[in-house]
Amino acid sequence: MAAITTTGELRHVFAAMPKVTRLAVKLRYADDLSVAEIADVLDITEAGVREHLDAGVAAVRKAVQQPVRRSTHPAIGSPFCPGCH
Repeated sequence: MAAITTTGELRHVFAAMPKVTRLAVKLRYADDLSVAEIADVLDITEAGVREHLDAGVAAVRKAVQQPVRRSTHPAIGSPFCPGCH
């Protein structure tokens, strides 16, 4: 087993986050907005922004550090594997 190593796996982590948390993380780390700016954009308090950022970073950190189960079955997730769907 290995930790998250692909962009696709990381996208799943972000997709699992609540929308406001995902937006706060994106605005802070991708768009480089300040906590005050994010609070204005999301119409929440600065304390709320910090809570969402903490939760988002913790989720990513946990996912990166946790082993990911990888199957040796080549068709897992494929529409061609009748046992998988």
